[in-house]
Amino acid sequence: MMEPQRRKRQQRKACDVCRRRKSRCDVVEQGGPCSVCIKLKVTCRSTTDWEALKSRPKSAEHRHRHRHKPSTSSTADTIEVAITPGGCEDSLLSPIATTPPTATTRRLSVVSDKWTHLGSLARSSLAQFFQYGIGSVEWLVFDVHSRFRIAYVGTPVSNLSHLVGFRQSSLSPDDSKNNLHYPYPPIRPSLPWKPEDGIWGLKGNLDIANDISCFPARDIRDSLVDAYFSRVNPGFPVIDETLFRAQYADPHKPPPLLLFQAVLLAGAHVCDHPQIASSRAVVKGILFRRASMLFHIRHECDRMHLMQAALLFTWHLDDADTVSGGSYYWLGVACRIGFGLGAHRDVSSDAAGQFPNADRKIFRRAFWTAFTYEVFSALEHGRPCMVSLDDIDQPALMKEDFIESSAGVLNENYQMDYLLRNIELSCIALDILKLNSPSLSSAPDRPDLASIDARLALWAMGLRHDSSFWSSELKLHYNLVLLHLHRNIHSTDSPRVHESYGICNDSAQTVISCLEDIISNGTTGQCHFPAIVALTAAGIHIANDVKSAVGKRSFLTALNALDRLSRLLRCAKEVAVYWPSAEAAHRMFEGIYNEFEARIASEMRSQDLKGGSGSGGVYQEGMMSPDWRSMLATLPYPATLGAEDQDWMNLEH
Repeated sequence: MMEPQRRKRQQRKACDVCRRRKSRCDVVEQGGPCSVCIKLKVTCRSTTDWEALKSRPKSAEHRHRHRHKPSTSSTADTIEVAITPGGCEDSLLSPIATTPPTATTRRLSVVSDKWTHLGSLARSSLAQFFQYGIGSVEWLVFDVHSRFRIAYVGTPVSNLSHLVGFRQSSLSPDDSKNNLHYPYPPIRPSLPWKPEDGIWGLKGNLDIANDISCFPARDIRDSLVDAYFSRVNPGFPVIDETLFRAQYADPHKPPPLLLFQAVLLAGAHVCDHPQIASSRAVVKGILFRRASMLFHIRHECDRMHLMQAALLFTWHLDDADTVSGGSYYWLGVACRIGFGLGAHRDVSSDAAGQFPNADRKIFRRAFWTAFTYEVFSALEHGRPCMVSLDDIDQPALMKEDFIESSAGVLNENYQMDYLLRNIELSCIALDILKLNSPSLSSAPDRPDLASIDARLALWAMGLRHDSSFWSSELKLHYNLVLLHLHRNIHSTDSPRVHESYGICNDSAQTVISCLEDIISNGTTGQCHFPAIVALTAAGIHIANDVKSAVGKRSFLTALNALDRLSRLLRCAKEVAVYWPSAEAAHRMFEGIYNEFEARIASEMRSQDLKGGSGSGGVYQEGMMSPDWRSMLATLPYPATLGAEDQDWMNLEH
């Protein structure tokens, strides 16, 4: 009897009501309304798009039994709570229901282990590449369990190109030729041929649809949303704050699920809620998993939501992959979607009557945000930029773009000066990319260095000099651009070599000072990835300074450069709380610091021994090497950099 029933259920057509009820429909057999619809006295129809029924209200006993209880053991217990799935209208405001403790513990163990392992690879791969990949005569030096990777160093404008040059000159001083590709250590763990059931971090729970519809507890959600709109969106204006907050407060019209999860992700990067701060990497990993799965299944009603979400994903570093992941990848995705939507074109005049004004504003804001950070990403990696000014006729942002739809008044939270100055600086940086393009080295339309310098000087004259985070970050971006422009000049036979070297020196010092100001003000979490680009560029220049001084046996100059490198290391350690890539830079520069510290100690001891064995010598045979770390610790630097003294480290608000 069972076999015929199984065959009957494989019908191709059912009415909307029976599809919702997941019951067998006899609409084909009847030739008219099905028996279920006749009984319910409703219209029997079959369409491709139907609205899901609202979830039934839970009984008082059910709500009491599943009401969320604050966790006292771990942050992730609160983060990985389940709520009514399926995008129900009351989902944002419904009581939170916790999963059984044992299941939660097992799931969190998998999630925590996964993100810890990926984070470890992100933090260590750069130092391994610097130590063993550059200069290796064995191409498969990192060939571990078929996880071999290659690194493309980019054009001479990139940080990686200069790191390779620094390392190569140390290993082979007479060989000035650098390759374009080098072996790179694994950036992901070994994978089985077939994905296992824990591939999504949901071991023992394959209900992905339920997972991507889950949110943190309400108080944590509120903190994440507030953190995003107070610390990220003012300088990264891809979301209409007024509209989003109105939707967030309305149980019947919640914000789009993809955007909501993406906002929670970006908010987790800067949020100071104690439970978020204590497990930031795990929390962001969970939120990124949910948001990215929504992105990949195209759960959206507006393709602009895909562009906005891709831009927000740049606030998360999933692993050490800078090609098919991270900010470089997601900015490329955002630009492609924006081009497809025509976000780079001006619709302010001819189509103004047809194109909704609110959509036009968000198009412009999203496009110019993508443009700015795409340029910085191309500058970091020395890769082609996806945006060309010749293809754009979208006007720059204006004050009217921040009069948001729901309120009809100007939102004062946005940092207009910061946004406009960043766009202007990015336009100049595009010419620096072109200056280092391999096909334009001798072309007649190659940008002129003097004109770029003049534009940068004019830009700097309008820079505000206050202590705000936004001013400090603008200075950081400006000096990042200066370093990427002039460090290639001072390493050539150009007549401007001394001038360019001085500019790089000043810029590296300013980068450190800006980072110290940002850290002392407790706004480190607001730094986007260009801060790590600037930190790395400054570290490369200072490391070259140390190497040059040691080569000339100018030990006092080398000590001063080591002091600057020490200050940069302290900055990198603080930024690493939010960005694993900053810890990767810290590990690499710490290795350089230790290497030159030992060389200086050895050289000075050798020089002192040659000077005689009398009491006038500072170091005598048999004495221990000087403790340079302690000596350098006594040199002046801002006392506010001690982590134990920072107000911003106190996360209990």
